[in-house]
Parts: sequence; structure tokens; C-alpha cells
Amino acid sequence: QDLRNFCMAFNKPLAAAKECISEADEDVLGAAGLLEAEAGDMMAKAQEVTLKLSLMSRDCLDLLQHFCVLNGAEDAKNALREAHQIISSVRKDAQAVRTRYIDLLEQVKYLDSCTAVTVDQVVISHHPEPVEEDDGLETHVPTTRPSPRQARTENLLRTAREHFDILCTTLEECSDFWLMLHEAELRIK
Repeated sequence: QDLRNFCMAFNKPLAAAKECISEADEDVLGAAGLLEAEAGDMMAKAQEVTLKLSLMSRDCLDLLQHFCVLNGAEDAKNALREAHQIISSVRKDAQAVRTRYIDLLEQVKYLDSCTAVTVDQVVISHHPEPVEEDDGLETHVPTTRPSPRQARTENLLRTAREHFDILCTTLEECSDFWLMLHEAELRIK
């Protein structure tokens, strides 16, 4: 349930940001689409790791019970080796998900930076070019008002940045699911 809540808390502002960006910048929109796909894949992998953790507990318990009734040292070694392989595999998967989670946060921050640059470009686009005097000094030229389209684009991009900020907060303030997954990763060695 917690992962489902996290997905909703992540996907809702991302969809809102994409909607804002769709009218403003195709390149940033494309990057947001890639971010959305990466997030969906990472969440699916996290769900797989959770299932593997559950199955690992069951399998290791079965192996330990089997270990107790083994007669030969070689059978015991094989049972322990199998348990170790199961544990190592799940730990690597959990580490990979945690790394992707951190990468996702960095991607959101980068996308926010790209959006900020796009806002700057929109703002700069409605300012006249500075005029240079003969002595090399720039003459201050009064700014012009942005067109309604430029003002709307700027507003949409600023709104998208607010949604990216919500995404960053969601990722930085880990939900119980992510904390549990990280704790499990640290405990299994």
C-alpha cells in the first residue's frame, strides 16, 4: 500500500508538470517523459525486490530446515552455498533499486534546472537587445511587456518548477516502503 501511495504522490505532480511543459518546450517534455518511464520501471523493480525478499525468507528457512537433517558435510556446504547465493542476489537487486532511486532524484533536479533555463530564455526573449554607445557602454533600454503568449509560457514553466519541487520533496522524504527496502538491503549480507 505504501508503494502505491508513493507512486500516486510521485506521478500526480509529474503529470501536472508534463502538462505545463507540453505547451512550452518539447525538449523538456521529452526529458519528462523519459523520467516518467524510468520512475515506473524503478517502482516495478522495487516491487519485484520486495517479493524476492519475501521469497528469500521462505527459501532460506526451508534451506535451514533441510540443513538440520543433512547427513554429509558436502550436502551441508551445498545448502549453505545456495542460501548465500539467494541472499547475495536479492541484496544486489536491492542495491540497484536504491541506486536508481537516488538517480531519479538527481534526474528530477536536473529537469528542474533545465526548466529554469527555459524560463530564463522566455524572459530574456521579450527584452530588447542592449544598445552599445560609441564609448563601449551599454545604454539602458526600457523593457517591454511580454506578449500574452510569452507570459503564459513563463507562468506554465514556473508552475512546472513548483511541481518538480514537490517531486524532489517526495523523493527526499522517503516513504516507509523505501526506508524498509533500504533497511533490508543493509541487513542482508
